[in-house]
Amino acid sequence: MVQMIADGTLNFKNYMRISGYNNNFFRLANHSISEESENHRIWLNMTNGTSFRQALIGYVDGATNEDDRSYDGMTLSNSKIDLYSMLNKKELNIQGRALPLMKMTLLI
Repeated sequence: MVQMIADGTLNFKNYMRISGYNNNFFRLANHSISEESENHRIWLNMTNGTSFRQALIGYVDGATNEDDRSYDGMTLSNSKIDLYSMLNKKELNIQGRALPLMKMTLLI
């Protein structure tokens, strides 16, 4: 699934597929994370026996407590169950939060 961040058209064609060689992962150099970066992750899992949902709240260098395109991910579920945190009326399966991790942070 692709979510657009600007107006425009996005077209995928069959000729763009490559058979084999599908084990490459690309990312922008300016988004590299050093081995010394501080981060804390809280994984939340939910199942009802037939469906599974997972959410992540991560405290990481570079994230803020506001909308972060590089750290936050909206829920795109069509499952019978869903699990997400809320930020500015957005339902997030992945929410990046600013450091430091506070013991008394309240997330609803």
